[in-house]
Amino acid sequence: MMNEANLNLSNKVSKTLKDIVKENEILSKELSLLKKKLKLRALNLFL
Repeated sequence: MMNEANLNLSNKVSKTLKDIVKENEILSKELSLLKKKLKLRALNLFL
């Protein structure tokens, strides 16, 4: 019974961690795009 509960908890933790990693990748890509946009706007100010 205890092993089953531990396995269930372990699976939930694993899924949560995978979700966090996925979200982190998405946020990282969004941040990269925002940085590029900011650089372009900065360049436009000087042109």
